[in-house]
Amino acid sequence: MRTMLERVKIRLEMYEVVEKEIEKEVEDEFGNVETVTEIVKEIVFDDSEDFLLEEIIDGAKWRYINVKYPTTPFPADENGEPVIDRRWQNEIVEVSIRIYSKIGAEGQLSHTENSISRAFESESSWLERVTPVVGVMR
Repeated sequence: MRTMLERVKIRLEMYEVVEKEIEKEVEDEFGNVETVTEIVKEIVFDDSEDFLLEEIIDGAKWRYINVKYPTTPFPADENGEPVIDRRWQNEIVEVSIRIYSKIGAEGQLSHTENSISRAFESESSWLERVTPVVGVMR
């Protein structure tokens, strides 16, 4: 399974597919061993923006945590890092991509130039499918 960072990079096309030659020994039914060269494709990720992307993903995680657990403690691992349910990890990837795509135009509400018009949605709609977990008043 890919990490959230790798998933964001794939969506932002920050990778390259390279072909590698791998030699391996193959034995036939008579016990003869021969060396066969096989071409394998491999994804190589661009790591030039890892720090920025990790910060964006971390921010998206905390946005999710703040929506999901507004008044109750969030689930954490032994290091105190939030544990994100696997089914919500794609939402974090989506929010991360939206944040990255807005770099240079943060907070833009409207922009028109050469008959191209831009307006950004409210950030509160990004995680609207997340149902908050709340406690019971005693």
